[in-house]
Amino acid sequence: MPDGAVLAFCLERWENGAWIPAENVRWIQCLDQAPLGEKISRTGADGIIRVRKAAASDASSMAGQPVAPIAVADGNVRTQLYYLEHEAQPGDLRIREVPDLSDPSFGMLFDCEGNVFINENDLQTLVVEKQTDIETSQMFSMKILQRIGRQTLPGSYLPYRIRDAKTQEWIQNAKTDAEGNFTIKGGWQAVFSLGTGTKWEILEKSSGNWNLASCTMDSVLSNPEHTSCGMQFEVNAIRTGVTLTRAMLEEGLTDAVTGQTLDFSLPDVRIPHYVRQGEEVLEITNLDAELFSRSSLQSVFLADGIRSIGAKAFYYCSQLKTVRLPETLETIGDNCFSFSAVSSLEFSSAVKRVGNGITMACYSLLHVIIHQNEEESPFSGYRWYANPNITVEFTG
Repeated sequence: MPDGAVLAFCLERWENGAWIPAENVRWIQCLDQAPLGEKISRTGADGIIRVRKAAASDASSMAGQPVAPIAVADGNVRTQLYYLEHEAQPGDLRIREVPDLSDPSFGMLFDCEGNVFINENDLQTLVVEKQTDIETSQMFSMKILQRIGRQTLPGSYLPYRIRDAKTQEWIQNAKTDAEGNFTIKGGWQAVFSLGTGTKWEILEKSSGNWNLASCTMDSVLSNPEHTSCGMQFEVNAIRTGVTLTRAMLEEGLTDAVTGQTLDFSLPDVRIPHYVRQGEEVLEITNLDAELFSRSSLQSVFLADGIRSIGAKAFYYCSQLKTVRLPETLETIGDNCFSFSAVSSLEFSSAVKRVGNGITMACYSLLHVIIHQNEEESPFSGYRWYANPNITVEFTG
């Protein structure tokens, strides 16, 4: 984050059964537990404390460290996360972050250890979609809450973008209110950016006979749990651009969306775009060379999102008859399906590079569909080395 970035806190005092801004409390910014300068500041009527990230000669040394510590001179202060209302006594002080007044580079509150706030600026995309079985102009009220430790906090003033679920066109920018409330129409999506590792709950207020139908991640998987009023989920980190290898096939992967254990020794195999390996979510975009070569595979389904298949990935799979290729496939390695029993193949318009002899000795192959213009296709003039009665159809 840049030097001088502002991080805002609100200092509050418990009075008359409520937390109110704590005015006229002395505080000073520190660095390495020592005061940064000699000026002692006082909170105003709003209780807001603004501090700036101090310059560091080595920016990497600041990673994971307190970048804007403060000391409060008047009384003991606990954080919002460790101060439940039934524990508070008159005159007690607590401090909380104010994200909407802070520099976005500080990211999102992730956890709290003692009096140390821990933020996460690795953001992932959450999509909340409202689905209805008929067209309606009704606005539906939602609420987003963050769960940190034993506290549930409103997702106050979180920015989000609204887009049309069908056309994917952006409609407008918006923010949640102080209580985390937001509204969308049927057929709309609310798109949030939330910190990796953070935990959330989406609640839907009463809206007739319609219920919240979908709460998914664009680039990570959350496995949302349905509750009586909405969904709970955790934003997981993801490792992108992963190549699926033979060693990984034996390591107990699960489908990150369904949670189903993946058994790649079965005759019929589905390779999803996202898999879970232990606690980590992996985005599978590439299949390694010789991944299933000489196996007893009979059918394979490759999910959209996979972009390349390595050389000889399905070489000599003599029982392999059915292959579903992804719409996103761009690169096909040499001898990919050679000596297999595939009867048909369908390639999308995304294919850019085709290796040599991908169907060599595939004598059961009778029909190939290519969704490209023949003159511009990498398959133009391609030598299939397969069944002499093969038909090749270009649809572009």
